[in-house]
Amino acid sequence: MRNLTLFSLFLLLLTACGPDKHHGRIEGKLEGINQATIQAFVDDSLSGDKGHLDTITVKRGKFSYDREISGPVILTLLYPNFSMTNVVVSPGQTVKIKGDASRLKELEIDGNEDNLLLTEFRKHSAKLSENEMKREAATFIRSHSKTLAAVSLFREVFANAEQIEQNPTASLLAELEKAQKDNPIVKSLSARLKPILKTAIGEKLPAFTATAFDGTTINSSSYAGKPLLIVFFAQWDGNFYLMKRYSRELQRAVGAGNMNMLFVSLDAEKTLLQNSLGTEGLPGKLAYDGKAFQSPLVKTLGIRYVPGNLLIDGNGTIIARDIPTDTWQNKIPSLLN
Repeated sequence: MRNLTLFSLFLLLLTACGPDKHHGRIEGKLEGINQATIQAFVDDSLSGDKGHLDTITVKRGKFSYDREISGPVILTLLYPNFSMTNVVVSPGQTVKIKGDASRLKELEIDGNEDNLLLTEFRKHSAKLSENEMKREAATFIRSHSKTLAAVSLFREVFANAEQIEQNPTASLLAELEKAQKDNPIVKSLSARLKPILKTAIGEKLPAFTATAFDGTTINSSSYAGKPLLIVFFAQWDGNFYLMKRYSRELQRAVGAGNMNMLFVSLDAEKTLLQNSLGTEGLPGKLAYDGKAFQSPLVKTLGIRYVPGNLLIDGNGTIIARDIPTDTWQNKIPSLLN
């Protein structure tokens, strides 16, 4: 009995201690929730993080989670309602989260200065409009450019936006690079964002060559002088057959010969692609090199997902990106007029 008591005390003392130097810990208490699961992941690839997705179990509103890390990371928590919270976690530290599950933007997060800064910003911006929040976020990032809080907010508001804009994203990234030139998180963000920023709305389409499905060469210069829609797709994507249909409807809406289309397949299996295309094919040239997301064209044109697209006017200027497929027929003709 005495040995059992001593063992229980040992376990209690062990759990009361903080994480070791190879782990960061998050402890949470959320009101208004009994049982749930939260996903935890690091958004930008880092050599010090295995990049895995973990599941955190919430019981009676409480949870505790340890993650193996070799340096500070920005950990993203994804809730069942698809809301997300970014948390700065460092080895040997415990970060505590508390608040109401129905007001996730007002969570109290501490454990280090970065989380306190982010908590203060979330509370301040909770009732601002989207444009006001972006302006406040830009000011915050410039004022705290040496912190991970600034990197976290930059990623959340600008780097992961549905439409990444050249201004102010490029200038904010430059400030972070200058202030944190050796930070691997900033380096990872920069490598991911710069190709996208070079092909943001208002920029010129970069020159490129691509391999056609039949093995011939496609050159971007051959599309000069006429609007061009570049569509990145894959036959395994659920939107593939809708994309085929809407592209033909778009061609009819714009008028044959008034706009070029270039389709870029990110499939790895050529036979599967050929079978899926069928005899009808696509209303434009098809680029295919079998390299999927490792294709040089993905990086050159800053593609993040499929279906992705770029709309270029006759002067070679990018005028829209990632237009939803089901809006092509109405939106693209209006953009070209």
